[in-house]
Amino acid sequence: MGAADFLVKPLAPIATQNRMKAIIEQHWGNEEEQDADAPPGKISLQQAEILTQRWQRKFLSFCHNHDITFASYIQRLRIITSALANAYCELFPESGLLPYDAKLISMAAGFTEVGQLGLPDDIIWGGPDQPEPTRTQFFQHTKLGGEFFKDGPKEWEPLLTYCSEVATYHHTNYDGTGFPTSLARDALPLSAQLVHTAMVCSDLADKYEGEPDVFKMVYRALSLRVGRTLSPNMLKAVDASRKSLENIFRTMRHQKRSEDVEEKMRVREALTVRSDSKTQPPKDTDKRNSLFYIRHMKNP
Repeated sequence: MGAADFLVKPLAPIATQNRMKAIIEQHWGNEEEQDADAPPGKISLQQAEILTQRWQRKFLSFCHNHDITFASYIQRLRIITSALANAYCELFPESGLLPYDAKLISMAAGFTEVGQLGLPDDIIWGGPDQPEPTRTQFFQHTKLGGEFFKDGPKEWEPLLTYCSEVATYHHTNYDGTGFPTSLARDALPLSAQLVHTAMVCSDLADKYEGEPDVFKMVYRALSLRVGRTLSPNMLKAVDASRKSLENIFRTMRHQKRSEDVEEKMRVREALTVRSDSKTQPPKDTDKRNSLFYIRHMKNP
């Protein structure tokens, strides 16, 4: 239960640790449940979990020097995705989404931003609202991430397909806006819709962190975006996940950088700007060298 260890160690109270472990087991399943038989010819949940934990350790090792809070964000994204996917399975069996698929999609959510590793720092800093031509370069991370998981071993399917779909379409809204714009509505992979909605939920939860009822504020904001950002069915899945999401928003708040870490990052960036000032234009010193920071440059 490596994910549980990661999440509960920073939290001192035993009651909180037990609550966190319960949340994870509720949505990811315990070891006995993960040993359940997979559909014929498909990867088992146990093997998928072993693979994705191994990949995620390597992925996060690359991200550590960019943003020490990125790991906590990814873990929360996986849990939110799992809650939504489980609810969607129960509400809409006609969609073909099985509990088996829901678990794989939650694992795939951990690699949503893997394509950003292929971008220069300045492009990442600029975010999705930077002017062209660098804006198009920024969104190339969706193509890079999607291609990363293609042409893998067939015995790892459908995990690789879900990873590729999520990495490719996590910036695409239900109505086809966003990036890329090639698919919309029912043509948009359900895996990507679930992760995209989970990302928006996570961002809104951070935005309304100080409110008495965070879920109520998140749900209200999402309801105003039905048909554009998310589908009507996806909003129903959010509503059905109310208790789970309330627990997640309460116990898995996004890790904040400590003041000393912030100061070290400011000093490091100031030194970098000073050393490069003769050959490069000055950078905005308020922007952090972070894969995650960009997500909060703009309210979702």
